[in-house]
Amino acid sequence: FFKKRFLKVNLGARPEVIPEKCIKCGDCEKICAAKAIDRSKKGVPEFDYGSPGRSQVDFDLSQMIRKHDIHIRLDALVHIYLEDWKEQIDRTVESCPDSMNLVYPSSDIRLEKVIKVTRAQAVARCGDALDYAIRKAAGKNIAVGYLASDTTRANWDYLVQVVKTALSHGAQRLGVADTTGCVLPQAFKDLVSKVRLLVGDALPIDIHCHNDYGLALANTLAGVDGGATI
Repeated sequence: FFKKRFLKVNLGARPEVIPEKCIKCGDCEKICAAKAIDRSKKGVPEFDYGSPGRSQVDFDLSQMIRKHDIHIRLDALVHIYLEDWKEQIDRTVESCPDSMNLVYPSSDIRLEKVIKVTRAQAVARCGDALDYAIRKAAGKNIAVGYLASDTTRANWDYLVQVVKTALSHGAQRLGVADTTGCVLPQAFKDLVSKVRLLVGDALPIDIHCHNDYGLALANTLAGVDGGATI
């Protein structure tokens, strides 16, 4: 399954945002979007429905999608740089996703200025969180991945260390993200290509591009050209 390339649609809400009601049927607008894409059979098999470990809105969204018998895979995000990372993982597993990506920033500026941790502390959390998540997901058919967010601003040698740690602790997919939305397509392609060489052919690479400067689509296509599969 993961050897094929496929698109993923992001339907997640910010924790404080309540989805609007559809004016036609009264259902949550995100459910309507999921139904429409499911009916269209356009080859979008997976939805990112947000962070159910932090947001009741996102948790409820996952349950509504299951209730409406929409035939898509559900992918969740877990922000493991926060102190409640274990509780987030527990709650995410409870929401029954098909996969969950553990997110931890990888750029020095985010580590030092925002989270206020050292590289060593971040790498240790990566391993601990993967071990915990994989143990919690055991027997539930939930794939566990690792997303090194802010990848485009990360030091390459440090990123290699993070990726190798994620692989050694059993990550089943690896995320590469342009969190600031400002990298140029050729640079993003080169970065994804280097990560692909690092992880080999078997592991899926999941790319996540922001559109701050209108580059998300171009960078997504460049990432696919560089070896991304999701």
